[in-house]
Amino acid sequence: MGACCSVNESAKGEGHTKHGPENAKCEDDKVQRKNLETKSNVPEIATKPPRAIPFAVMRNCHEVIRAAISECDTALEDNNHHVLTQGFASLTRCIETHAKMEENGFFPLVGDYFGGAHTKAGLAELHVTDEKLTKELTKALYDGDMEEAKIKYKAWKEHHLLHLKKEEEVMMPLVPKFAKATMKGDSIKMGEVFNKHILTPNFDDAVWFAGYCCWMLSRHGTQKQDGFTAMRVFAHGLQYGSTPEQWEQ
Repeated sequence: MGACCSVNESAKGEGHTKHGPENAKCEDDKVQRKNLETKSNVPEIATKPPRAIPFAVMRNCHEVIRAAISECDTALEDNNHHVLTQGFASLTRCIETHAKMEENGFFPLVGDYFGGAHTKAGLAELHVTDEKLTKELTKALYDGDMEEAKIKYKAWKEHHLLHLKKEEEVMMPLVPKFAKATMKGDSIKMGEVFNKHILTPNFDDAVWFAGYCCWMLSRHGTQKQDGFTAMRVFAHGLQYGSTPEQWEQ
């Protein structure tokens, strides 16, 4: 997984075919990895690593999703069915792993500590609606119906951006409080908890997920960080949240 954060070129979504998201998703794994450093403005002298915050992986993935949506927007504006199909296939694959991490680890771990905050806010229902809209858009893309895809994409995008915003409003203020109360903000302890409850139970596609997130962050950055810094913060947090064996993958 550490190699993916250098970054995994396959995460770009190259190798997709015109036959739809499912084939695109399979082809995605066949592209060889390349090192992003030859293509980015990486500083020649590394600065002091940022403080490792494993739980920031969850928040930074939201920025990855927003960046991928912006690329899908461009493909839609260009009326490029192939690029939109491959971009959305990679995006939904990323969201699948992220959603598993939330539902099977992050939400119950942090939310339950604060009286089931995630349940009271209806975050699970957001995921259900998102899955429905994703299936509808995927079908339109698979069928090659660009006009229908535009309609379905608009509905999916509007819902998903609201979905991200609500999760951030509910959960993000709780994370530092949770970390301080249960782990005294210690990065190593946070990493152990993140690994046990969030990463390891949902590790099946984590290597690809790590590469995709690093690739997107390196190119788009976040609202507050440039691409190199954003990728570095994500990778540093993920490394602390991984076992040595996982990181070697």
